[in-house]
Amino acid sequence: MFLMSAKGEEFLCADAVWSSRAYRERRKQHAAAVLIMDDRGQYTDNFERLCLLHQQYPQIRIISSHCKEELLQQTGEKES
Repeated sequence: MFLMSAKGEEFLCADAVWSSRAYRERRKQHAAAVLIMDDRGQYTDNFERLCLLHQQYPQIRIISSHCKEELLQQTGEKES
């Protein structure tokens, strides 16, 4: 879901990628993650689209559901 917030353009991608580092560094999912995927091909397609979105529009903040980095940024906490 795309939205505008006080911080600018944001894209909530849920489980399409599990961390910000993944799409920034084109890091594929852990091999064990395949065990819980319904459609590995669809995940790969979505992952590539997110990498491309980030590459073409770096000003859009991509937020995944499981990203510790994003959570810390939202709460203002520092990583321990």
